Amino acid sequence: MKEADKEKIETINQNVRESLQLRLLSDTLLPDDAPILTEDGYICRCISGNCEVMIDFTLYQLCANKVCIIFPGHTIQQMNGKSADFRLNYLKIKKHRLNEILFQIPPEFIGYLTQRPVFLLTDPQELEENDAFFKEADFVYNQPANFCKEMITRNLIQNHYLQVYNDIYLLMQEKKHLRTRKDELMEKFMTLLATHYACYHEVKYYADQLCITPKYLSIITKACNGRSAKECIDDYLITAIKLRLRTSSTDIKSIANELNFGSQTFMSKYFRTRVGISPKEWRKKQERKSRE
Repeated sequence: MKEADKEKIETINQNVRESLQLRLLSDTLLPDDAPILTEDGYICRCISGNCEVMIDFTLYQLCANKVCIIFPGHTIQQMNGKSADFRLNYLKIKKHRLNEILFQIPPEFIGYLTQRPVFLLTDPQELEENDAFFKEADFVYNQPANFCKEMITRNLIQNHYLQVYNDIYLLMQEKKHLRTRKDELMEKFMTLLATHYACYHEVKYYADQLCITPKYLSIITKACNGRSAKECIDDYLITAIKLRLRTSSTDIKSIANELNFGSQTFMSKYFRTRVGISPKEWRKKQERKSRE
């Protein structure tokens, strides 16, 4: 092979490595149990075992043949309690590459999966298609010399998204007709929470915005995700604090002010009650992990 061709191949391989990360039979999705606000997209399938993940403050159980599709801009946390035999295949896609891939993909499909990121594959053909996708992706990804690797991987991933869209299209139509008032209120509550969590920490504020009582709001959240409205708010706040502690050097007093806690002392007590250690201790623990 000519030197110029070798350089071209190396550039192509580097571009693919920088935009995609493929792991087969991995025993973990994230490096630790701290939450992250992802800037990437994920396509995952659990092969064996089980693991709890929290996506946008909703808890999901990953077990054999469950698929998880996540888009950029969402909060992910791998919870404790992962089984020893937990294994999954996953593809992590950088945002700029994902934007190219999802161009002209129907927005309603992305909206549907944003609300329902985890689903179970039961149809043998769908399982076979998923196996074939990861097998072919792995083959192309690891080819040492392929001048068309970028285009092939892009088309392969786009085709997979289109196949998933085809598989769940009828479900999407059914959901439109089965949507209940509780579903609508739950979505509105989570949208309000995402917008106003830094200013308002009490259930009454969100219930008032929805023109319902705090008690009824908790009945709705319990029915939809198994947690009270107050627990949803607390989970959101704790994750927001952890994200700021982990991804910035902002001092704890400033974080307390940003999130509308009365004082640093009050926020530290609030955090310790729910996490077991202080914000300062939690930040130091993450710093130690990053150095290991």
